Amino acid sequence: MPDYYGNNLNALNDCLSDVAAGGYGADLGATGFVLVLRHYDRFAGVEKDLAHALLDIFASQARNALLVGHRMMCLVQSDDPRLSFPAVGATSALWNDAEWLNSRREL
Repeated sequence: MPDYYGNNLNALNDCLSDVAAGGYGADLGATGFVLVLRHYDRFAGVEKDLAHALLDIFASQARNALLVGHRMMCLVQSDDPRLSFPAVGATSALWNDAEWLNSRREL
């Protein structure tokens, strides 16, 4: 991580957004960026919410990387076949209320 890294989840998300955009000297034409997390069940057993938050950040930034043609992947290995998390990388649909109101008036 860069010298200015803030040692928190927001800082990690910011740095990974730079990686997703091709920062830190990444070559967007290269193979891509792969993060491998082994024995993730051990970490999740101690910090389940943090483990989920990290996966959510990785998934979101991998999707952002695709927008600029960069490939990012996070591979997670677990020794516990029952390990599960809520959805990660989810983005809520945003609605433009003004557009909805205008289309209703036209009907």
